[in-house]
Amino acid sequence: MLSANTKSPISHAVHRKTLTKKIRTSQTKIRETIAATGSTISKRIHARNCKAPTTLQETLSENTELMAEQIKAWRQLL
Repeated sequence: MLSANTKSPISHAVHRKTLTKKIRTSQTKIRETIAATGSTISKRIHARNCKAPTTLQETLSENTELMAEQIKAWRQLL
């Protein structure tokens, strides 16, 4: 049994044309929106998925300093 999304080879070209037209109009709208808002899209090689503004070494050194201060405080209490 064929699924509902299956197109016959005969009518495939018709569906492909309508889909191509729909994609073209959507991309045109996207490009117009980008041009209207003045958005700049950076290339993928420039994009970063970075959650921390500091490097790992900077974070580790800061944590080491904080732990040293906390140990000093504990020693004074005990």
